[in-house]
Amino acid sequence: MRIFLKRKKTSSGELSFNPGELKAKIIGLNFEQSIQKGIFASRISYFSFWVVVFGLICQMVLILISLGKLPGKIPIFYSMPWGESVLAAAILIWIIPILNFVFAAFDYFLINRYKDDRFLSSSLSALVILICFICAYGTLKIITLVK
Repeated sequence: MRIFLKRKKTSSGELSFNPGELKAKIIGLNFEQSIQKGIFASRISYFSFWVVVFGLICQMVLILISLGKLPGKIPIFYSMPWGESVLAAAILIWIIPILNFVFAAFDYFLINRYKDDRFLSSSLSALVILICFICAYGTLKIITLVK
């Protein structure tokens, strides 16, 4: 990677440079090309990206449709001891799609970082598909059981 820019002469003989080009060279990131080479390079990571987008949209639509029909407290924290500690306010159902998005973003960061290792990127893509299905199914089951 070349850090120092090529100097360009204008028609009047002055030297000029593009500050945006300098910033991209210093940071060392060209985000768009990096994403295209990382996430969209293999079919499974491309497929997993669209599965996550579709799953998140379905979760948000499902929550928005049923938010007014849910009771005041719903069971979300199943890892807590049984009873009142499992229940939480209905608005906290948004935790599930938020955690799904955070996990997917972290996975895609790792896929983009280790794009040369095809096994690792394929494994992470399969894992993000599995997590997306688990979160979507959990959201659906919580909403249908409480109604």
